[in-house]
Amino acid sequence: MAVVFTTVSLVPVTTDAEFRCYESRSMCEDIEELGDRTIRDFAQPVFLAHNTEDLVDTWGAARSNGGTHEGTDILAPRGSMIVMPTDGVVDRTGVSGFGGNHVFVYIGGGEKLYFAHLDDWADGLSDGDVLEKGDLVGYVGTSGAEYAPPHLHLTIYKDGEPSNPYPRMVDEEWTLKEKMNALDQIIDNDRNSSGLAEELYEQHKDLFDQAEQKNIRLPGEIRDLLDDQDTDVQDKQNELEEELLEMLQDIQDEQEQTDESVTAVSSYALFEKNISQDSSDEDEIKRLQRFLNESENADLKVNGEFGSDTLDAVMDFQNKYKKQVLDIWGLESASGFVGPTTRLRMNFMIQAGDSSRQCPVFDQYNSRTQNTNSNEVKLTEELLKELGLFNGTPDKQWDTDTHRAMIAFQEQFSATMLKPWGLTSGTGYKYKTTNKFMNYLRGCDTGEVDLDGKGTFDF
Repeated sequence: MAVVFTTVSLVPVTTDAEFRCYESRSMCEDIEELGDRTIRDFAQPVFLAHNTEDLVDTWGAARSNGGTHEGTDILAPRGSMIVMPTDGVVDRTGVSGFGGNHVFVYIGGGEKLYFAHLDDWADGLSDGDVLEKGDLVGYVGTSGAEYAPPHLHLTIYKDGEPSNPYPRMVDEEWTLKEKMNALDQIIDNDRNSSGLAEELYEQHKDLFDQAEQKNIRLPGEIRDLLDDQDTDVQDKQNELEEELLEMLQDIQDEQEQTDESVTAVSSYALFEKNISQDSSDEDEIKRLQRFLNESENADLKVNGEFGSDTLDAVMDFQNKYKKQVLDIWGLESASGFVGPTTRLRMNFMIQAGDSSRQCPVFDQYNSRTQNTNSNEVKLTEELLKELGLFNGTPDKQWDTDTHRAMIAFQEQFSATMLKPWGLTSGTGYKYKTTNKFMNYLRGCDTGEVDLDGKGTFDF
């Protein structure tokens, strides 16, 4: 159902271009430069916070005063940028009881765009300003419509008569290159350009990453921001080196302890079910008890009962491999619950003794735009599902759910996938360190990773 806000019709004052030209001959010339051709199609102006396919035609909806709505309302978060969808000349800015903060802008064909309910105008915007497509007009707000959610009211006027902009916007969309070019100008013109660049990158990181992957030039301040981050990576790498070396030495020492039990457990099938004191699967509990006896000398009775002795043995196992089983979840103490990471550690010990297994399991680089369809994608989703991070059905398609699960995976196990690069947030890109850790979870000991000129990483 279309969302329509009950206000009276927004009626501007006279919009006669010739009258304005008497005030400013240069403005008249600028308006004439726009030409007589009507702009038949243009992209919707809330270009970062709203997609064209989400537009709703609210023209003609009934109003509480008996009138009808003369415009298209575009819902967006307060403060969202409003930009020019085509070249124009600012007629005037103003404030009215119904339109709130508003702007009239001439476009081609003798028409005007009417932007209403703005939170504010673009800094320094004034009558007669010549605007190009992508230039900042203002910000989404609720002025003049304080009872309604933030939105932009947009109307086309010609000779004082309103018309509906929706049909002109519904088939147009901003290209990625157009968005980058527009943001480049907006950031450059902002008094706090570096602060705005950081804010935009934080809010629209995926957009900039997508542009970078497609080799589209990023806004200068964004590029500088990323270059600074690259410099920080090396500094952070130096700071983390001692900590990482200590952590990796601990893993290596624990691996050497594991090697002594590899032969004894190599004939086991993998543990694919969680096991707890509430479990009723006696065969699975017996298998767990035999595993702990052979790998950890637990001396348990193989009776299929998850009693206190079995619980203690599981907790001993978890504490022994605390770094792999507990630390990565942020747990301080063992629980005795045989969950995803406990099973993965057990399965690693089983697979490490299987000479017939295929290693490495993971060697592709995958993301939403790279190697999106392959058997390795399915294997990746299966591993993420074991960890409780992927809720879908494993297939060969790297989609949005896979991307989100990968980000959660990288952030959960950041020490082995993100810290080597100096990162703190997951990227969703299955790259070198991610492949190495995933191979480790599948029982494969792969070689050191080249960090693209920033050193190496191994464990």
